[in-house]
Amino acid sequence: MGLRLRCRRRPGGRTWHRADHTGDGGLRVDAPSGAKFVTVRASARDTVGNTVRQTVTRAFGLRSVPFPNG
Repeated sequence: MGLRLRCRRRPGGRTWHRADHTGDGGLRVDAPSGAKFVTVRASARDTVGNTVRQTVTRAFGLRSVPFPNG
């Protein structure tokens, strides 16, 4: 039985965006300037059609990190 997993994120807004896989099992989330929290939604479907979807509102907070000069 195979499994397909999709993850999406909604950083501080109303629009869902696909979270990019990093290749090491992680996900990359790029948040817009000023976002304070990220809501995460994960969904999965197996080869026989079973599905699950989980949404975590304000899954984690964000903080501003200044970019280095240069």
